[in-house]
Amino acid sequence: MIRDNFPKCVNLSSKRRVQYPSGSIGTLYLVTCPRCNKRRWVADSTIYTKLKKSQQYIGYCHWCAGKVKGEFYRGERSSQWKGGRSVRPNSYVYLCISPEHKFACMRQVAGQVPEHRLVMAEALNRPLESWEMVHHKNGIKGDNRIGNLKLVNRCSHKTAELICPHCGKAYGE
Repeated sequence: MIRDNFPKCVNLSSKRRVQYPSGSIGTLYLVTCPRCNKRRWVADSTIYTKLKKSQQYIGYCHWCAGKVKGEFYRGERSSQWKGGRSVRPNSYVYLCISPEHKFACMRQVAGQVPEHRLVMAEALNRPLESWEMVHHKNGIKGDNRIGNLKLVNRCSHKTAELICPHCGKAYGE
């Protein structure tokens, strides 16, 4: 019988009979969340459905279930994973890198790092400082080949004579 397979988090001795607005009668069991130890009443149909589908009923409360699912389905395990590469509206390419990555100290929000900074850091074999900037020589922000990148500081990046790749004139003319 399915009731024999109930997990330990379900207290079979504590149950309530309820009548739903539809008129049907059901049973609620007292369930203790294995993560936070909160107790709540769960409909027997919820537990039976999981067990009939040969799935495990763990008994997490709504809050803990979201936390556990969020931890499990992050990064490469997410159904929305697209290789960790994204292009922002400003045309820069960002890569997701793990906290264990060699240049994890360069990560920004959500564990992402601009690809051009990562390419330059790998070429130099050191993380870039916050004051160091990477300039795209041809002006195309998605072209992150090392031959197209130049390491500059903020001052020289503004004062250097930069040529527009579209019109061939120096900026500021």
